[in-house]
Amino acid sequence: MPRSLNEWGTMFRFITPVLVTVALFLLTQINTTLRQLDQRVYLHQTNAELHVTRTEWVQISRQIDQLRQEILALLKQTAL
Repeated sequence: MPRSLNEWGTMFRFITPVLVTVALFLLTQINTTLRQLDQRVYLHQTNAELHVTRTEWVQISRQIDQLRQEILALLKQTAL
């Protein structure tokens, strides 16, 4: 066991490169795993798949409004 500060410095001079090497190895493994995950998750979509036309948007909006009205009507019936 080191008794003086100089002896601690000598120990750290040998320990530090090992710890840095282990840290770099772990970071490389994490980076590789993230790249593999990104390749699995990423799906290329065409422009048509990304965008909704105005008519589709209006239809969806009307369906949502209709469902909302039906739910409110059911809630009013059950509240009576």
